[in-house]
Parts: sequence; structure tokens; C-alpha cells
Amino acid sequence: MSSYPSTEVLSLVKELVSKLTQFKEGSNLFNHVENYVINCIHNADSMIFLKKKDIDRALTSLSDKFIFHGFSLQAVDLLRHYENFLPNSTPKNLLESKLNTVKFLLCLSESPTSKFLENPYRLPVVHQEEEIDWPAYLKEGIERWSPPPEESSDDWSDTSESDLSNVTSPQIKAGEVTKVIPVDEIDNKDKCVVNYDDLKESVQNSVQNTWFSKDRVCVLPESSNVDANIAICWDNFLEHSVQGLISIKRSNIITEYCMLREIIWQNYIVHNSFIFHYLGDKLLPKENVTIASVRSNALQTFLYEFLPYIELLHDFRCFHMSLFDENECTQAPDTYRSYNNSLRGFLRPLYDNLIEIEKDIVEQKSTMTLLKLANEFKDIFAIANILKRIHYNSIIDFRNNEPLICATTLLYRLHHGLVHCISKIELDIYSTLYLESLFKYFSIINTWLGNDTLIDCYDEFIIKQVRTDQNITADVTDSTFTSVFDDNSIDHEDFHWDTVFIVREMG
Repeated sequence: MSSYPSTEVLSLVKELVSKLTQFKEGSNLFNHVENYVINCIHNADSMIFLKKKDIDRALTSLSDKFIFHGFSLQAVDLLRHYENFLPNSTPKNLLESKLNTVKFLLCLSESPTSKFLENPYRLPVVHQEEEIDWPAYLKEGIERWSPPPEESSDDWSDTSESDLSNVTSPQIKAGEVTKVIPVDEIDNKDKCVVNYDDLKESVQNSVQNTWFSKDRVCVLPESSNVDANIAICWDNFLEHSVQGLISIKRSNIITEYCMLREIIWQNYIVHNSFIFHYLGDKLLPKENVTIASVRSNALQTFLYEFLPYIELLHDFRCFHMSLFDENECTQAPDTYRSYNNSLRGFLRPLYDNLIEIEKDIVEQKSTMTLLKLANEFKDIFAIANILKRIHYNSIIDFRNNEPLICATTLLYRLHHGLVHCISKIELDIYSTLYLESLFKYFSIINTWLGNDTLIDCYDEFIIKQVRTDQNITADVTDSTFTSVFDDNSIDHEDFHWDTVFIVREMG
């Protein structure tokens, strides 16, 4: 916290308040503004030894805040004025004073976005004149002229300085004309003027309400037609039938738009939400949630249509996370990671489609319903369903099996599926998964043939390297024994090599 302002600063504050407010010195309004400024200066952070990066960050954050609240033009004006006032080429002797000035204005500012909303008619319309660099504009497309090589450049020196000294290039500086325009005088065709009522409504529509964090929600439809209020009519009928003898729990009713958004969110990450919840380890639709045009039991049955898609992406996501979990006692083989990279390549377009569907739902340019969403899911999850069948058939749990068994089982089953596939799309999927899963084996073989060293960190390769000087005996007559030398050079009686390669036993 800074010290109390000195007498010189206080006199300057009085002069500043008088110039800005035009209030009479000594009046109540003048004293109120003066005390507020002095209090801000006294309680603000120190305004010395500032860094331009900190001020840049503060102005950028304020501009982002303006954009978030719908004041995009003011955000652009703020950054443009700041760049004009404090460009990167500012000399060091002026930099500190200008930084302090900007910091002072930031300290004085208080809820600028709230002031915009409270006084929309007083917002200035800023007209910016474009600065034209006339010399560069006139020289554009003209090649630089030089004297012919056979003539001396001294012959042209008489006109180099005397003539050019009389040439003055017109410079047009950027000027701003700021004025306050009443609303009734604003031209509706002026694109620089913001319709703040529409902006406010747009911001409110883009910010989701808190239906997902409440226990009881009832959003009434705009239509009074019976078909649009079936759930509400059914609850009223039940209450009228029991005449208060039985407690009737009315349905939680949300809009179809909210329900569509929640279904999309569940595909990104499975969680307890307003329409889905965990019952044990299984995700299920809630019983008492619906839209106004459908009874809750019927909607709950229909929501089961989306559960296989949600669970499928969740299983793929869990498999990916398990491969990189450092807390696992048993690490997965690299062959699984190569397979996972290929798998995620197939799933990436699916997530792109989900993002596009959510954008269409948010923009509401076309009507999206639960039935339409279910039909679109059938199309975009077609490849994912094939991947699901291949994945469950090829992957075994690496926590309960040796890495060699996991890697060879995966490669064998992918190759078997590649040979016996029944459609072109399955052929493409099997071949891509199989070739990318072989990447680790190819890397091991490349290092082995190049350096005569077999590097297998997870013991997943079918051949391993052993040293015979560590009391390891190798039966050279065994069919599983392999050497890096020619069989003709083997002397079984004088066998004393330091390193041999053997095929692993597979249980």
C-alpha cells in the first residue's frame, strides 16, 4: 500500500477534479469526488517501477471482459487508444510516466461494464480516420531508380539534396472525433452503433441457466396446446385423482434444448447431471425428468437410446488413461500405446462432429430434436461401433497378463480380422490398426539390426537378449535358440559367446 499523498499531489488532484468535473471547488460534489480520488491513490498499489507487460496484461484482460459482456467495439477502441498512447517505440524517459498514467486510470475505473449497461445512451460513437502513408502509397509498384552503369553518379548529385529538400510529404495523423449522440438521432444503418438491447438478450441466451444444479425445475412451454403440455397435464390429472390422499411427486420439466446439451456433454465426460445419474457403477437416466411434451416414463425409456454411445466413448477414454497412469503397478506395453494412437485417430472426426452438432444446437438456426439427434448419432457412431467390436475382441487386460502375451494377442487377432474381414470399411480399419500397432516391433527390429542391441523395455518382443557369462546356459540344439552368427561357424564344444538371442517361451 502506498503512503498518503503529499501536499503537491493533493493540489494536483484538486486541479484534476476541477478540470474533469467542472464542479465548484468546496462544494459537496467536488469534495466527494476529491476524497474518492485521494482514497484510490492512497489504497492503490504503488505506481512506480511498473512493467509494460503487466499493464499490457491488465488492458487485455479488461478488453476481454468488455467482449464477454457484449461491448466488442469498446474493447477494440480501448486497445487501439492504448496502442496509440503507449506504442512499443515509446522512449524510456516517457515510458514510466505513461505507464503510471495508465495505471492511475485503471485504479480510478470502477465496474465499467455496469456503467455501460446503466447508461447505454451516453456511449460515444468513435469515428477513426485511417492514417495514410502517402510516400509509401505513391512509390508502390515503382522500382528503385539508379544511374546507368556507364555514367558517374556524381553527375546526378546536384539534384540530390537541393531538390529533395523542397519536397514535403503530406502526413495525415490519426484523428478522433468523439461525440455523444442521443438514441433518437442514431441512424439504424450505422454499423458502428451497437444495439445494446439485442446484445444484452444475446448474452443472456448464451449463458446457460442453472437448471443442472437445482433439485426442482419446471420450465413451462411457450405454447398452451395440450400436445405441448402432456407432462404437466398428466401431473395435474394424477393430483386431481388422488385428491391429496397420496403425495404426488411432480415431474422436473426442462426444455428440449437443455436436454440436448446434457446428452452432448455426457459424450465428452461421463458425470452425474440433471437427466443422468450413477446407480452404483452404472450410468442411468433419472426417473422424474422430462420435457413438457412427453411423460417422464416414456422419455426415460427413450434416453436409453443414447447410453451405448456414451458408454462406448467412456470405455475408450478409460483405456487411453490407463496406458499413461503412473500409479499403475503394471505398465502397459508400448504396442498398446501404438494401437491407442491409431484408435484415437479414428475417434477424432467423431468428436469434431459432436462439436459441430453442439454449435448447431447453441446457434438454434435449425430445429434440433431428440429424435433427430438419435438419428445423427447412428451415422456418426457407425465407425465407432466397428471399433468397439474390434477393441473388445483384441485387447486383454495388461494388469493380469504378461506384456508379451498382450502384444502378440493384439497383433494376432488384428491380423486374423484383417484376413477374414467382410467389408471394405472393416478392411481399412483392420489394416490401419494392425500396421500402426506394429510400430513398436518395427522400432525394436530397426535398433537390433542397426546396433546389434535388442532394446525391449517392457519385455513385449518375441525375442530377448541374454548374456551367457551370467551363468545362463543355452542349448544350441534347441529350436528356440537363435544366434547372430552363421550356423556353420558354431563350434558346440567351444561355445563361450557373451551374448545370444533366444525366442521367448509363451505360456
